[in-house]
Amino acid sequence: MSLARIALLLILPVLLMAQFRPMDDQPPVDAATMEAAVRAIGSGAIVVRFGHLSSPDQNEAIAVVGRGSTSFETKRTVSRLVVLRQNDSNWTAALTVDKVIRNPQGFLGATSLDQLRRSDIYRVDFFKRTFDDGKDRFVIQLTPADADGKAAGPSVYVSWNPLVGRYQQISLQGYGFEPEIHEPLPAKAQ
Repeated sequence: MSLARIALLLILPVLLMAQFRPMDDQPPVDAATMEAAVRAIGSGAIVVRFGHLSSPDQNEAIAVVGRGSTSFETKRTVSRLVVLRQNDSNWTAALTVDKVIRNPQGFLGATSLDQLRRSDIYRVDFFKRTFDDGKDRFVIQLTPADADGKAAGPSVYVSWNPLVGRYQQISLQGYGFEPEIHEPLPAKAQ
């Protein structure tokens, strides 16, 4: 093997890690997590959260594809987002956001297909909230946004529901998960 190839093999992981930088005091993101993020949402993916987000015994990673030339930290706007959960050595998508917000079992927060929320851009925020049952939960706030990153519709709040084992839309007014739609999108909405 040539010296140039050896050097490339040594430098490549460092270059990949720079694209997937953790925020706050998170553990470093490993190669398998980075590969799963790229497979899920494309080559522009960056991992913005990693660790025990919704459960103390479950590794999760949130990867996004930012919107425009500004960094995610500046505008917090995305065209795509995925929440990956680790099962043994595999990562699976537990929540995806592109034009529609959905978990693997249904579309979030719509009581009818006519009310299905769609946006090309979402503003994203993360926080912990104590609900009426006294438990702190990790919440993802997704707000449809215009091209400038300003709110263009009501926010959708999503949290892990341990009773059903998936992310669902949650009401911040007390404790309760919203109903889900389990039907495919109609042809006109695709």
